[in-house]
Order: sequence, then C-alpha cells, then structure tokens
Amino acid sequence: VNGYSKVYSSSDGISWTDAPAFGEDVVMLIAPINNILTGIKTVKEENGQNGTTDVERFCTTDGNGWEVEGIVPQNFPRNNISATTFNNIIGVANIMVVGNIVDPTKNDTATVAWGYMEGQKWVALTTESSYTCPKLQDPSIMHYGDAFYIFGKDFKTFYKSADGIVWNAVESRFMFPEQD
Repeated sequence: VNGYSKVYSSSDGISWTDAPAFGEDVVMLIAPINNILTGIKTVKEENGQNGTTDVERFCTTDGNGWEVEGIVPQNFPRNNISATTFNNIIGVANIMVVGNIVDPTKNDTATVAWGYMEGQKWVALTTESSYTCPKLQDPSIMHYGDAFYIFGKDFKTFYKSADGIVWNAVESRFMFPEQD
C-alpha cells in the first residue's frame, strides 16, 4: 500500500495473518523491547504550505496503535538490519541495532551502532576515535557476556565492544575458522 507494508502476525511461524491493529504505512519493524515493538512508520505532517508531507518517524506499539516518536535520520540503518536486546547495568531494557545505510557516502568509514532505551530516543553511538568499528557489509550484532560482538558478511573478523562505541578486533576465543 503506497509502497509500504502491512504488518502480519503468526503464533506458529507457519500461518500468517494481517494484523490490522498495527495499521498501514509501516516502513520497517526494528525489534521488540519488553512488551513493545519498535519500528519506523510514515506519518503525514503539515508542511506549512497548506499541505502535508510524508515523514518517516520512529514509532512504538504495544499492539494498540502506534506512538509516534522522533524523525528518522538519513544515516539510520534500514537495510539488512541486525538487532540485539539486553538489559543495561541497572537492569533497564535496551536495543542495539546495526545495518546498511540506504545512501552511504564515500566518507562512511565505520559501522555505527544505534541504541534505544524504552521511552527514550534512538541515538547513534559514535566517537571520533581510532577505535570505531570498521565499515562492514551486512553487519550482524549480538550481546553476550556483558559485551557486544559484531561481524560482517565477509566473516573475516569479530569486533568486540563493552559499550557499542569503542570497538576492538577479537583475537582469541571468538574466531572464525581459517578460510581456504
């Protein structure tokens, strides 16, 4: 519908049905956090010239309509996203997501993780240091043992971070086998 998708649900992963409670104009679902689903939805907004403009907004839902949040920046990953949920040091649920940017620039040299804490805003976890995560094609992220691990499509190296900002190559324990 209008180039956007409807949301479908399944209780068994085999039979899928339209979930009208989620509405239309859903651009993408990001990840669940507690009993809330995060996503991106196109919202019509007044443009100040007696008309409306379609704006992509972050949204959350508990299944009873969407709660509209901030505008989605151009550098938020929208393709091949990978998300992990975890509890922070004080036990609050968080999401961290990585993926490919729709229109990357030649200056994009790092894979940037984005973080979300329930009820807060999505934030790019960036730094101007030499310890950023290198640019990875189709990155995947996971949280394990109080750290984040990320790797790309080429399966060359795992990178590890305690906070999602400073990343270092893993040189023991989590290693990919040598490729022939």
